[in-house]
Amino acid sequence: VTGGMGINWNGGPMFISDDLWVVKKPSHLGQGEWTSLERQAYIPQWLQHELMHHLQLRTYKEFGLEGEKNHEWFNRSWWEKFPDFEGRNEPDFYHEGMFKRIRKAEGDLMWQRLTYGVSPLTATGLQNLIEEGAVAGYYEA
Repeated sequence: VTGGMGINWNGGPMFISDDLWVVKKPSHLGQGEWTSLERQAYIPQWLQHELMHHLQLRTYKEFGLEGEKNHEWFNRSWWEKFPDFEGRNEPDFYHEGMFKRIRKAEGDLMWQRLTYGVSPLTATGLQNLIEEGAVAGYYEA
């Protein structure tokens, strides 16, 4: 797996990625290094794609924007569940899901849902987590 969306220490979204993936294409997308234009076009789209997984599957699952299999938005028949969605492609689904469903959600504000009520992490808080050993790891080339 070259990357995806996980959950961080407090249940909030955490991007997972092989460091080299940012400069080299994963095997399922070709080979060699990304051109500057490819990197500028693809990586923001990938980040949006992964964040929408988190919002739709975990944070706002009550709207049913994504099912058990993940990536249902690629299947146009999935869109039939949302008759007010008019888009044609993946970013359209994100936009319509955000503005026609998620934006109208009641209850906790988005930051509260994303952090499960835990205040956003400050620089001091991150330093404390590192010093306490809560954030640790290594990288193998």
